[in-house]
Amino acid sequence: MKEAQSYIGFTEGHGEPSDLELYDAMQTFATTHQVGRINLDSLELKDILKFSLIVIAKPQTRFSESDKYKLDYYVRHGGSIIWAIDQVNADMKQMSQSGGQLIIGKELNLDDMLFLYGARLNYDLVADLNCAQIPLTVGQVNNQPQIELTPWLFYPILMPVRNHPIIKNLDGIKTEFIGSIDTIASPSIQKEIILESSPFNKSFKTGGNISLQMVEELPDPNLFKNKEKPVAVLLSGHFPYIFDNRPAPKEIKDAVDLKSISKPAKMFVIADGDWLLNQINPKDGSPYPLGWDRYMEKQFANKSLLENIADYLTNDEDIITLRNREVKLRLLDQAIVKRDRLKWQIVNVVSPLLILLLLGCMQQLVRRRKYTKKAA
Repeated sequence: MKEAQSYIGFTEGHGEPSDLELYDAMQTFATTHQVGRINLDSLELKDILKFSLIVIAKPQTRFSESDKYKLDYYVRHGGSIIWAIDQVNADMKQMSQSGGQLIIGKELNLDDMLFLYGARLNYDLVADLNCAQIPLTVGQVNNQPQIELTPWLFYPILMPVRNHPIIKNLDGIKTEFIGSIDTIASPSIQKEIILESSPFNKSFKTGGNISLQMVEELPDPNLFKNKEKPVAVLLSGHFPYIFDNRPAPKEIKDAVDLKSISKPAKMFVIADGDWLLNQINPKDGSPYPLGWDRYMEKQFANKSLLENIADYLTNDEDIITLRNREVKLRLLDQAIVKRDRLKWQIVNVVSPLLILLLLGCMQQLVRRRKYTKKAA
């Protein structure tokens, strides 16, 4: 079991979302951990080892070499990381203002690190016919905008189909502008695909354009018939030292030779940062629960997924089993119910009466024999 005072840190300093946007994700762990934001730039090496889990959620700007050294130091000592990374710039607010957007890759300076760890995040967007809906204005009636929910292919809903404990018995997970992931061969690292798109998907590469006008186009099913694309992977094992054969960054004081340190570690990599963000109530500015879609009025399994990932990475798999217990309700065969309805009604009404009558007769018989013997 985890210690009561273990720490979980959400990084900041790289354009990550605000505390309000990450409110429910952080509150998810508040009852069992100390949760807060950490700035890698000001964090000492000795302090980073206090964290049982580090969450890197949707960074926007470049990680310095010293940041990467500290993360690698953490991993070499057996630390666990959730990487929730957007590889391209795609933003609904900007698209709503301009009507369209050019797909441009971000420069986060993490590609080499993740590649050595066994995952390559591609610079693409996955459009999926199995998707969420967004509100769009379709016209006006009496000078009032008429808003309808319209499927938006770039908000895929991931349906767990694998049998890993992290996703067992989970409902759909809502994502926004998610990309694909390739795994890289490494003998010391075990790689497991956890989530993938549906087989009805299409990739949009960098340099292409996407716009809200695409909702007006009826997708051609033939163009969306592809092999499922991995979008989230679990990595575990002994990870390579990324600063091998090169000096530690000059910003690192008291640098340590990590070649001889290689404890087993785990990490979860997903090509989307928005799945960790809660929507915000526009009326009072309060956060909605993680996974709640206020437009569709539907709860997705994002929060359960986050809980399961954290428990798995921090070796608390028994809690996952308890949380994901499967309760199956066996439905009655309606044809048999209709056919044998009268029979079972008679059985249910008459049987208790017959049993009571039988018990009464047995009781009278026992009493009669008992008192007959006494009289004799």
